[in-house]
Amino acid sequence: MDPRIFSKSIAKSCFGSQGAGKDLWIAAGLGTNQDSAIGLLKMDETGTVQISKSIRAPIKFVWYRLNIDVDGNLYLSGNSTATTGLANTVLKLNPQGQEIHAYQYSDSFIWGLSVTAKNGGLLNITGRTIYKLDPNGNVEWIKRYQGYYQSSIPPISLADGYLIFGKYIGAIDRTLVFKIDLQGNLVWSSDVYLNINATAAVLGEDGHLRLLYTNFGPNTIQWAILELNANGQYVSTHLLPKNTGDFLYSRDIDILPGNELLISGLIDFTFASYQAQVFRKLPLDLNNLQNCPATLSSIPTETNNLIADPNVPSFGPDRY
Repeated sequence: MDPRIFSKSIAKSCFGSQGAGKDLWIAAGLGTNQDSAIGLLKMDETGTVQISKSIRAPIKFVWYRLNIDVDGNLYLSGNSTATTGLANTVLKLNPQGQEIHAYQYSDSFIWGLSVTAKNGGLLNITGRTIYKLDPNGNVEWIKRYQGYYQSSIPPISLADGYLIFGKYIGAIDRTLVFKIDLQGNLVWSSDVYLNINATAAVLGEDGHLRLLYTNFGPNTIQWAILELNANGQYVSTHLLPKNTGDFLYSRDIDILPGNELLISGLIDFTFASYQAQVFRKLPLDLNNLQNCPATLSSIPTETNNLIADPNVPSFGPDRY
């Protein structure tokens, strides 16, 4: 089995799953609402458990993201739920799951979506604040932008910068993406796409970005794929066919070897009290769908007013 298929298929039962070579790391919060501990598993390609452990702290946390760097070190990002002191948290472990460092940073309680940087360290996002850590957990720079709010899509690390995904404050149905350089300066921004809620994104070898999203139409809820080029400019939108009349919400997207898309969605049955997850494998060129073709569509947009915020917070690592 392709480890990315395995990783995607179990991702919603935990807060993070990442492949490292032929191995798979899985991290899950242990507890209800607030996590009392992290359950950490490492499995080889046969599914045999290599490492199994729990990691505990004296305060409660909500964890959001697991990342693995080029050296096999693990980064876990989230927030403590304490009402005093710093909240945004990064825990770094070595390839054996042993602690390297554990720090808290800003006092924001908003998520903790992160990605390992290709030049070392970690990029972390909390609310409208973006900050870069070096491999030792020290803050290299902090930026904040106006005109967007944090999306549920983690950033994507590039050789020359990062792709950041956003929404509008108070609206889940407005989606945008922008690129910053390695120092956090704005390079470009897409338009704001209205009436859609993007839940996942993947970057292809062609440099194009494909976002899987839920389309909130006038009479139904559909899933679709928005394609942007390497400069964030619109390429196409395809509404994906459904095989039921029920609502279908987007979840995950990935590109498999052979230029095939693997996507997943969640069906909400109108006349039943349960949901079901559905997977589909599609050609990268959605115009080649033969038996049940996708519909070429369009999305209303607004011009993005993203600008750098001069009021940038100041914080550094705080040991916990």
